[in-house]
Amino acid sequence: VNTLTIKLEDKDKEWLHTIGISTERNPEQDAAGINDDFPIGRGVFIHDQKSFVVLVNFEDHLELLVLPEEKETIKDAL
Repeated sequence: VNTLTIKLEDKDKEWLHTIGISTERNPEQDAAGINDDFPIGRGVFIHDQKSFVVLVNFEDHLELLVLPEEKETIKDAL
């Protein structure tokens, strides 16, 4: 997925929320002046396998998040 945050599908917004990323307007960010271009100035890239996410113009200009792979058991992780 490579799109502006306002064009994200609900399932992608929900998934981002589960990993702690909000795509909604935040009053604290308004007070800090971070949301001056909200939502037009924000974008997100979600890797097809959801192993990494690139956030553009959220709290930082560019933020890369590398997500750990989910393992079913500890034995699988070793």
